[in-house]
Amino acid sequence: VWSTGDTTRKIIARDTGLYSVTATTTGGCTAFTEFYVELTPAKPVISRYRNTLTSTEAAAYQWYFNSTPIDTATKQSFEITQAGNYKVVVFDKDSCSNFSDSIDAIVGVDELNYTGNSVSVIPNPGTGLYNVKIYLKQPHPVEMNLTNLIGVEVWSMSTEYQSGELTKEINIQNMPDGVYNLTVKFGSQRIILKIVKE
Repeated sequence: VWSTGDTTRKIIARDTGLYSVTATTTGGCTAFTEFYVELTPAKPVISRYRNTLTSTEAAAYQWYFNSTPIDTATKQSFEITQAGNYKVVVFDKDSCSNFSDSIDAIVGVDELNYTGNSVSVIPNPGTGLYNVKIYLKQPHPVEMNLTNLIGVEVWSMSTEYQSGELTKEINIQNMPDGVYNLTVKFGSQRIILKIVKE
């Protein structure tokens, strides 16, 4: 049994980190080993500010929309023009590549038309203490929750109707390093951001 939960003879390491496996013979004898895998380049993380998606730094980039490469979208940042599923593949100087997780840009037409609603996380990446800055042009109740990569909620909050600028602190200094998903809901809109703890 692998630390990922897989029970196959071999697995594909998709993230940098510590892996372990326990092997059991038919006679009931067991053996355990663990090892550290570092992927090159590192798995990219997408952050979002308004309608601009930005990847962590790499030598080259290719953005995808609904699993299809976007022509000319080969820079670190990409401005979205429609709702859908986005991801980026990054390359190092040796042309080795790695894909990001997908991000669902499930947004209302008003946000795509730049009414001023926005969400940002500072700093990101960080060491566990973050400020989430939200700007709403119209009053909305706000819900936020933070989950790890297997979907377990580690933080959440909600407010009554808010407008203007709202800042909330997230403290996950006692949580393991890794990538977390921050979901922000206001009105009919939902924004998902990746937060990296190093």
